[in-house]
Amino acid sequence: CINLKTATIESGVKNIAYGSFSGCGNLSEMTFPIDAVIDSNGNQQVFGYMFGKTEYEGGKLTTQHYLYPSAPYKYYIPEKLTTITITGDSIFHRAFENCINLTNITLSDEIATIGSYAFSGCSNLRDITIPGNVTKIGSYAFSGCTNLTNITIPGSITEIDSYAFSGCTKLTDITILDGVMNIDSSVFNGTAY
Repeated sequence: CINLKTATIESGVKNIAYGSFSGCGNLSEMTFPIDAVIDSNGNQQVFGYMFGKTEYEGGKLTTQHYLYPSAPYKYYIPEKLTTITITGDSIFHRAFENCINLTNITLSDEIATIGSYAFSGCSNLRDITIPGNVTKIGSYAFSGCTNLTNITIPGSITEIDSYAFSGCTKLTDITILDGVMNIDSSVFNGTAY
C-alpha cells in the first residue's frame, strides 16, 4: 500500500487487524472508527496497532503504552499521516499517545469520552474540535500538546480530570461554555493560560 495517500474506513467496520496498514508510508489522511482497532480478544488497542511493529519506508517509530502503565510498545506510524478523523463512541486510554506527526484531528459527534493520556505527547497537534456530546476529558488527555493554541470546552462536559491540558505551552485561547461542572485545579498547569 505504498501509494495509498488517503483511507476512509466506514463506521460499520468492526475490526481493523494488527498491521493492516503496515508499509503505507505515504498515507497522509485517514478516517476510521476507533472502536474497530481491536485485537483478536476484542480488546481495544492503541492507534499504532493497525500499522504494526515492522519498520518500513516512511514509517516513524512511535512509542505507545497499552492501557495502564505497561511496557511500551513501538509501532511504525506513517510519518506523512498528519490528519485524522475519528468516529466511534469514545477515545481509548492512551489511544494516540506520542503521535507527534498528527497536526489536525477531527472527532465525530458520537464521541462521548476522551480517555486519560488519549493525545498526550502529540506535540505538533494544532487543531482539534471537541464535539458537543463529550461528557468527560480524562487526566493528561492533551498533556504535552505544545503546539495547541486554542480550545473550546463544550457545555456537555461534566468533568475535566487533572492535568488534562498540562504542558500545552502555546495554549492561550480557552473558551469554557456554560454547563461544564467540574474542572480540576491542575487542568491548565504549565500553560500560558
